[in-house]
Amino acid sequence: MDFVSFIIGLGIAQGVFLAAVLLTSIRGNTRANRILGLLILLFTVDMACVLLDYQQWYAKMPHLLMINHPQQFLYGPILLWYVMRLTRPESPFKPKYYLNLLPFVLTILYFASTFYFKSATFKIEYYEMWHQTVRFADFFWSLAHVAFNLCYFIVSIGLLRQHKFNIRQNYSYQEKITLSWLHHLLLMLMAVFIMNTIFDVLYLMQKPVPAAGPIMAVLMAVVIYAIGYMGWRQPAIFQDNEGKTHQPKYAKSALTTRQSRHIYEHLSQLMTTEKPYLNSGLTIKNLADRLNIPAYRLSQVINEQAGQNFFDFVNQFRIREVQNRLRDSYYDAYSILSIAYDSGFNSKSSFNTAFRKQVGTTPSRFRQQ
Repeated sequence: MDFVSFIIGLGIAQGVFLAAVLLTSIRGNTRANRILGLLILLFTVDMACVLLDYQQWYAKMPHLLMINHPQQFLYGPILLWYVMRLTRPESPFKPKYYLNLLPFVLTILYFASTFYFKSATFKIEYYEMWHQTVRFADFFWSLAHVAFNLCYFIVSIGLLRQHKFNIRQNYSYQEKITLSWLHHLLLMLMAVFIMNTIFDVLYLMQKPVPAAGPIMAVLMAVVIYAIGYMGWRQPAIFQDNEGKTHQPKYAKSALTTRQSRHIYEHLSQLMTTEKPYLNSGLTIKNLADRLNIPAYRLSQVINEQAGQNFFDFVNQFRIREVQNRLRDSYYDAYSILSIAYDSGFNSKSSFNTAFRKQVGTTPSRFRQQ
């Protein structure tokens, strides 16, 4: 076994391990983990098929040929379901979602009638002819599954952008809950699928890239490591229906302007006297409970009265706290970062970004003034 085969085999072993862990785990967001485990399993099967072809083992195991073809129509729907499970955990799975599996089922039926139940000799001859002869059906199938999945990737990216907006309406922090890693993963997957399409087109044009299979297998191994590691570390985001608090439209709200101002006065007093913003894990539900109002109502008040989302509203108090402490000689011995953490921030990058945005200079320069 050469080095390329070893790398592919290592990726397969890692994929099987991660898929087993995620599919059987009872820790964290179990439903999301199981969907992620299924996604990794699909990548693992694809890598196994690449190894089968690369080592030319198909003559010994002909009944494994093309078993991965139908699953190419599963990547998009499964990834979308994973994004939905993370960003909209309160939404039930609806039976109509199974319609997304229709291309997968139709592909299975097609190959079942034309290939899967044929003899071993037929499969070997068909596969070798498939490598030598270009057919319109092959060209169509190659482009169809890529276009199909790219549509789902684009929808998933849209959901992640909406999720990021909702986070700023409900949380005073963003670390580990904005799913930026998943956004990057989607872009990576889009690049992988586009590259695979380029290889397929070149192959169908009788200009194959000899190392196309191994290259794709190595890329899939990298993807497996990325989604396995980051997905396993991803905590549950919305709890106790916190994800339902965002109400972008208030046209039908029964809250009057006078009531809104009254709530905002109580909120401002609470923020000033009790300083709940010092809690780095503060959410809009925490504040709403202390004011004895629904979280969506508090979100409306902050949007209307302060002209801000919850994230910016809370961080402005934290920045003022940092400024006051930096001016106080008592804190001269404290580092800027420790003051930031004590003021409610839990990330150096988010603190520096918020400080520069609100004050117009860096924390270091502000301290020197």
